Amino acid sequence: MGVWEQVGLKVGLEIHRQLQTHKLFCSCESVLTETDHWTFSRHLRPTRSELGSIDQAASEEAKLKREFTYQATPDICLVEMDEEPPHPVNQEAVDITLTIARLLGSIPVDELSFMRKIVIDGSNTTGFQRTGLMAFGGKVDTPQGPVRVSTLCLEEDAARIVETDHSTATYRLDRIGIPEVELATEPDIHTPEQAKEAARALGDLLRATRKVRRGLGTIRQDVNVSIAGGKRVEIKLVQDLNSIPLIVEEEARRQYRLIHVAKELETRGITKEEVLAHKDNIIDLTEDLSNTSSKVLQRALNNNGIILGVKLDGFAGLMGQKGGGSPVEGAPESWLYDGKRLLGPEIADYAKVKGVKGLFHSDELPAYGVTPAEVDMVKGLLSCTHDDGFVLVAESPDIATAAMDAVIERSAMAVDGVVAEVRKPLPDNSTQYLRPMPGAARMYPETDLKPLELDRDRAAQIDGDLPELFGAKVVRYVSEFGLSQESANQLVFSSDFEMFEDLSKDHDPKVVTTTILSWTSEAANEGANTDHLTTDTLDVVLTALDESKFAKEAVPNVLVGLCKKMDEDPTDPTQALEATINELGLETVDDSEIIAVIDEELQKRLDFVKEQGMRAIGPLMGPVMGRLRGKADGKKISQLLKQRISELT
Repeated sequence: MGVWEQVGLKVGLEIHRQLQTHKLFCSCESVLTETDHWTFSRHLRPTRSELGSIDQAASEEAKLKREFTYQATPDICLVEMDEEPPHPVNQEAVDITLTIARLLGSIPVDELSFMRKIVIDGSNTTGFQRTGLMAFGGKVDTPQGPVRVSTLCLEEDAARIVETDHSTATYRLDRIGIPEVELATEPDIHTPEQAKEAARALGDLLRATRKVRRGLGTIRQDVNVSIAGGKRVEIKLVQDLNSIPLIVEEEARRQYRLIHVAKELETRGITKEEVLAHKDNIIDLTEDLSNTSSKVLQRALNNNGIILGVKLDGFAGLMGQKGGGSPVEGAPESWLYDGKRLLGPEIADYAKVKGVKGLFHSDELPAYGVTPAEVDMVKGLLSCTHDDGFVLVAESPDIATAAMDAVIERSAMAVDGVVAEVRKPLPDNSTQYLRPMPGAARMYPETDLKPLELDRDRAAQIDGDLPELFGAKVVRYVSEFGLSQESANQLVFSSDFEMFEDLSKDHDPKVVTTTILSWTSEAANEGANTDHLTTDTLDVVLTALDESKFAKEAVPNVLVGLCKKMDEDPTDPTQALEATINELGLETVDDSEIIAVIDEELQKRLDFVKEQGMRAIGPLMGPVMGRLRGKADGKKISQLLKQRISELT
């Protein structure tokens, strides 16, 4: 039995991908910009659901009382600023989403109705995000088995964060309202690698439509992870496909450690109620630690802060690293001894949300300037026994008090093991607490948009014109264009297949393939800025090649020179190409000039040619090509060289 089967790993994905069309509820273009015209500010508050309850995540966000500043950009209208009701939904975005549904084998709904999803972190000027269920069911295949799709939604993207701190946040409004699909899977994924495979398969399917946006920030993956005895934890905004299995494994290990902590607390007889009771036993240690040499504590004191301490009954040894040996290698138990801290980071994360910067727990002390004598003094003041732990918080009075309450609340949650929450990925593939898991109370009906009946005839038309999936595309490239399996795979599963298909309409597909896969890489290796080599620019180059303005062998040098010219003026690739050809002296020569060069080389090696006959072609190609490189096609040179040797011998 493998380790993932032992721990009962379950993973589900939520894929968000922007669509290549205008905004969802207005006609503004979906264009990102670094220019803003003016700003305005707002405070957002949670809204009660139809049943009168307030979502927990929204409630926690409201406690921060942050002010949000919005940068209005040239391409937005009153809809994005929530000064005007939404316009009718973008029909093209609906059609693209229906196309994706049919590729997945999903069942579209009869009527598209939008809901409001409460989001008061400032990313939406309205305080909510509009989301509509488009389809349910379907699946995607992976090498480790199928992964079922639960829902496919069409929604509006949020504003773009510019900067944030504990009390304020600034957003740019260029991204808000861009339509995106949200695709959620069932928890059918049972290994970290399968999570990556499923994300890639779903991403490839979306890209096959040729109707999704590309580039940084256009696709986001949320990863939901749980193990047996744990709870579902959502990890938001995983950008890198390769990091998915690493993040899944780290989260499984973290949950395993938390389950171990819960079992230890149960063995020690610690209850949640007993931990929460310590809110009445927080001790002000400011005077007692006023002369500490800890820089963290002194920094808070120098800023008129205070130092608070609280005892945690029975928590000794459960916040830091677990000591001792290691069980059998590869077994889940070894995760307890992998050098990672147990409960300490969880407590610290909840305190940081309140704005605290200075926090220590007893399992990591003495250290950081806190002396053994000070540790003993704190234990005495807090009445700690050998089995008890403690936490110190140093900040301004308001923040320190709020942070200490959060410390106690998170410590009480440890009795239950894993907390269902939303976390964010960190560069080392670990995660950090972000906010509580939202519940059903965050959703309520949209009142500004009437339901849209999905036309059956339109759905049938979409079924009759579905795009080609990548697997079928590879087969077609091999059979129709004569490409190798390797080249077809490279083109299809990269971002270059669209360029290949566009250019192959007017040019030799094999030459197009070599241009995309080899010659542009050679140019990049020479330091050329290959961002200039768009489909339109390469069409200019290949047209000139078809017209024999230079030989195929010269293409890499042409691309390098062309890119340099376009660094100076990127507006006219045709003019830049002509200048490059002239500068490199690549005007093609006729057969008579080629034969003249061949004859000169034959005379230099006449005895060798008479002795070797046709075997001399290989050794002679190099010198002839060297003299004619870029001015004559290699195939033509070989043909004429063979002819002249035949005549000579």
